[in-house]
Amino acid sequence: EKSYISLGADDALSLAKIAAYQVDAARASDLEPGDEDAFEYTMILSSLTKISEHSNIKHIYTIGDMNGQYCYVVDAEDEAERESIGTPYPEKYHKEVAAAMAGTPTATSYIDSSSDGNLISSYAPFMVSGKVVGVVGVDYSADSIIASLNRIIKYIVLIGIFVVIISTVIMYFIVQGITNGIKNVNKKLEEGLPDLAAPVV
Repeated sequence: EKSYISLGADDALSLAKIAAYQVDAARASDLEPGDEDAFEYTMILSSLTKISEHSNIKHIYTIGDMNGQYCYVVDAEDEAERESIGTPYPEKYHKEVAAAMAGTPTATSYIDSSSDGNLISSYAPFMVSGKVVGVVGVDYSADSIIASLNRIIKYIVLIGIFVVIISTVIMYFIVQGITNGIKNVNKKLEEGLPDLAAPVV
Protein backbone atom coordinates (compact mmCIF):
# COMPACT_ATOMS: atom_id res chain seq x y z
CA GLU A 1 0.00 0.00 0.00
CA LYS A 2 2.78 2.45 0.95
CA SER A 3 4.53 1.94 -2.38
CA TYR A 4 1.33 2.81 -4.27
CA ILE A 5 0.82 5.95 -2.16
CA SER A 6 4.47 6.88 -2.60
CA LEU A 7 4.17 6.63 -6.38
CA GLY A 8 1.06 8.82 -6.29
CA ALA A 9 2.80 11.35 -4.05
CA ASP A 10 5.78 11.48 -6.43
CA ASP A 11 3.48 12.12 -9.38
CA ALA A 12 1.58 14.81 -7.46
CA LEU A 13 4.83 16.45 -6.41
CA SER A 14 6.12 16.49 -9.99
CA LEU A 15 2.97 18.28 -11.12
CA ALA A 16 3.28 20.83 -8.30
CA LYS A 17 6.91 21.53 -9.25
CA ILE A 18 5.98 22.00 -12.91
CA ALA A 19 3.20 24.40 -11.93
CA ALA A 20 5.48 26.33 -9.56
CA TYR A 21 8.03 26.72 -12.34
CA GLN A 22 5.39 28.19 -14.64
CA VAL A 23 3.87 30.63 -12.13
CA ASP A 24 4.95 34.24 -12.49
CA ALA A 25 6.31 34.49 -8.94
CA ALA A 26 6.77 38.26 -8.94
CA ARG A 27 3.19 38.89 -10.00
CA ALA A 28 1.84 36.28 -7.61
CA SER A 29 3.64 37.82 -4.66
CA ASP A 30 2.05 41.22 -5.34
CA LEU A 31 -1.55 40.00 -5.19
CA GLU A 32 -3.70 41.11 -2.28
CA PRO A 33 -7.33 40.52 -1.21
CA GLY A 34 -9.66 42.11 -3.75
CA ASP A 35 -7.27 41.68 -6.70
CA GLU A 36 -9.31 38.94 -8.36
CA ASP A 37 -9.96 41.18 -11.38
CA ALA A 38 -6.32 42.23 -11.74
CA PHE A 39 -4.37 41.32 -14.87
CA GLU A 40 -1.74 39.50 -12.78
CA TYR A 41 -4.40 37.33 -11.16
CA THR A 42 -5.98 36.48 -14.52
CA MET A 43 -2.62 35.50 -16.03
CA ILE A 44 -1.73 33.16 -13.17
CA LEU A 45 -5.25 31.72 -13.12
CA SER A 46 -4.99 30.96 -16.84
CA SER A 47 -1.64 29.23 -16.34
CA LEU A 48 -2.94 27.08 -13.48
CA THR A 49 -6.11 26.21 -15.38
CA LYS A 50 -4.08 24.84 -18.29
CA ILE A 51 -2.05 22.67 -15.94
CA SER A 52 -5.23 21.46 -14.23
CA GLU A 53 -6.30 19.83 -17.48
CA HIS A 54 -4.05 16.94 -16.44
CA SER A 55 -6.50 14.11 -15.77
CA ASN A 56 -5.35 13.43 -12.19
CA ILE A 57 -5.37 17.00 -10.89
CA LYS A 58 -8.48 17.64 -8.83
CA HIS A 59 -7.56 21.12 -7.55
CA ILE A 60 -4.66 23.50 -8.12
CA TYR A 61 -3.99 26.85 -6.44
CA THR A 62 -1.33 29.11 -4.97
CA ILE A 63 -0.86 29.79 -1.27
CA GLY A 64 0.73 32.82 0.34
CA ASP A 65 1.69 33.92 3.83
CA MET A 66 -0.57 36.83 4.71
CA ASN A 67 0.13 38.38 8.09
CA GLY A 68 1.43 35.08 9.44
CA GLN A 69 -1.45 33.00 8.09
CA TYR A 70 -1.42 30.63 5.12
CA CYS A 71 -4.11 31.75 2.68
CA TYR A 72 -5.35 31.00 -0.81
CA VAL A 73 -4.14 33.48 -3.40
CA VAL A 74 -5.05 32.17 -6.87
CA ASP A 75 -7.49 29.28 -6.89
CA ALA A 76 -8.10 27.61 -10.26
CA GLU A 77 -11.37 26.07 -9.10
CA ASP A 78 -14.58 26.75 -11.03
CA GLU A 79 -15.67 30.33 -10.39
CA ALA A 80 -18.68 29.34 -8.29
CA GLU A 81 -16.50 27.34 -5.91
CA ARG A 82 -13.31 29.42 -6.13
CA GLU A 83 -11.68 30.60 -2.91
CA SER A 84 -11.02 34.35 -2.86
CA ILE A 85 -7.62 35.86 -2.10
CA GLY A 86 -6.99 35.79 1.65
CA THR A 87 -9.23 32.81 2.46
CA PRO A 88 -7.41 30.78 5.16
CA TYR A 89 -5.95 27.50 3.93
CA PRO A 90 -7.04 24.39 5.94
CA GLU A 91 -4.90 24.03 9.05
CA LYS A 92 -4.55 20.25 8.75
CA TYR A 93 -2.11 20.78 5.85
CA HIS A 94 -0.04 23.56 7.45
CA LYS A 95 2.87 21.22 8.19
CA GLU A 96 3.34 20.41 4.49
CA VAL A 97 2.78 24.03 3.46
CA ALA A 98 5.36 25.19 6.01
CA ALA A 99 7.92 22.77 4.57
CA ALA A 100 7.29 24.13 1.07
CA MET A 101 7.49 27.71 2.35
CA ALA A 102 10.90 26.79 3.78
CA GLY A 103 11.96 25.72 0.29
CA THR A 104 11.32 21.96 0.41
CA PRO A 105 8.70 20.56 -1.99
CA THR A 106 6.56 18.07 -0.09
CA ALA A 107 3.41 15.95 -0.29
CA THR A 108 1.10 14.26 2.17
CA SER A 109 2.14 10.69 2.97
CA TYR A 110 -1.45 9.47 3.07
CA ILE A 111 -4.61 9.48 0.98
CA ASP A 112 -7.20 11.91 2.28
CA SER A 113 -10.73 10.67 1.63
CA SER A 114 -13.35 13.42 1.59
CA SER A 115 -16.39 14.62 -0.32
CA ASP A 116 -13.95 15.68 -3.07
CA GLY A 117 -12.72 12.11 -3.48
CA ASN A 118 -9.46 10.41 -2.58
CA LEU A 119 -6.67 12.98 -2.66
CA ILE A 120 -2.94 13.34 -2.17
CA SER A 121 -1.92 16.98 -1.67
CA SER A 122 1.48 18.25 -2.80
CA TYR A 123 3.20 21.60 -2.45
CA ALA A 124 6.10 23.25 -4.31
CA PRO A 125 7.58 26.71 -3.64
CA PHE A 126 8.10 29.50 -6.16
CA MET A 127 10.69 32.19 -5.61
CA VAL A 128 11.77 35.71 -6.43
CA SER A 129 15.54 36.35 -6.28
CA GLY A 130 16.05 33.12 -4.36
CA LYS A 131 13.41 33.92 -1.74
CA VAL A 132 10.24 31.82 -1.41
CA VAL A 133 7.23 34.09 -1.94
CA GLY A 134 4.51 31.47 -2.30
CA VAL A 135 3.56 27.86 -2.86
CA VAL A 136 1.64 25.97 -5.52
CA GLY A 137 -0.70 23.38 -4.09
CA VAL A 138 -1.95 20.40 -6.11
CA ASP A 139 -4.69 18.06 -4.92
CA TYR A 140 -4.00 14.89 -6.87
CA SER A 141 -6.77 12.35 -7.44
CA ALA A 142 -5.82 9.00 -5.91
CA ASP A 143 -8.97 7.21 -7.08
CA SER A 144 -6.94 4.99 -9.42
CA ILE A 145 -4.63 4.05 -6.53
CA ILE A 146 -7.59 3.13 -4.33
CA ALA A 147 -9.07 1.07 -7.19
CA SER A 148 -5.76 -0.78 -7.62
CA LEU A 149 -5.50 -1.49 -3.89
CA ASN A 150 -9.09 -2.76 -3.84
CA ARG A 151 -8.32 -5.11 -6.75
CA ILE A 152 -5.25 -6.43 -4.94
CA ILE A 153 -7.27 -7.02 -1.76
CA LYS A 154 -9.94 -8.79 -3.79
CA TYR A 155 -7.34 -11.08 -5.42
CA ILE A 156 -5.75 -11.84 -2.04
CA VAL A 157 -9.15 -12.78 -0.58
CA LEU A 158 -9.97 -15.00 -3.57
CA ILE A 159 -6.58 -16.69 -3.40
CA GLY A 160 -7.05 -17.21 0.35
CA ILE A 161 -10.45 -18.82 -0.21
CA PHE A 162 -9.00 -21.04 -2.95
CA VAL A 163 -6.12 -22.14 -0.71
CA VAL A 164 -8.55 -22.96 2.13
CA ILE A 165 -10.73 -25.04 -0.19
CA ILE A 166 -7.76 -26.94 -1.66
CA SER A 167 -6.28 -27.48 1.81
CA THR A 168 -9.61 -28.82 3.07
CA VAL A 169 -9.91 -31.27 0.15
CA ILE A 170 -6.33 -32.48 0.62
CA MET A 171 -6.85 -32.91 4.36
CA TYR A 172 -10.05 -34.84 3.68
CA PHE A 173 -8.25 -37.35 1.44
CA ILE A 174 -5.34 -37.64 3.89
CA VAL A 175 -7.71 -38.33 6.78
CA GLN A 176 -9.68 -40.78 4.64
CA GLY A 177 -6.46 -42.58 3.69
CA ILE A 178 -5.35 -42.84 7.31
CA THR A 179 -8.80 -43.99 8.43
CA ASN A 180 -9.06 -46.65 5.70
CA GLY A 181 -5.53 -47.83 6.51
CA ILE A 182 -6.41 -48.28 10.19
CA LYS A 183 -9.58 -50.17 9.23
CA ASN A 184 -7.64 -52.50 6.94
CA VAL A 185 -5.04 -53.21 9.65
CA ASN A 186 -7.75 -53.94 12.18
CA LYS A 187 -9.52 -56.22 9.73
CA LYS A 188 -6.36 -58.22 9.02
CA LEU A 189 -5.59 -58.48 12.70
CA GLU A 190 -9.07 -59.78 13.36
CA GLU A 191 -8.76 -62.31 10.53
CA GLY A 192 -5.39 -63.53 11.76
CA LEU A 193 -6.29 -64.02 15.41
CA PRO A 194 -7.09 -67.63 16.57
CA ASP A 195 -10.57 -68.45 17.79
CA LEU A 196 -9.95 -68.65 21.52
CA ALA A 197 -13.43 -70.10 22.11
CA ALA A 198 -12.73 -73.21 19.96
CA PRO A 199 -11.95 -76.50 21.92
CA VAL A 200 -8.33 -77.57 22.04
CA VAL A 201 -7.83 -81.01 20.42
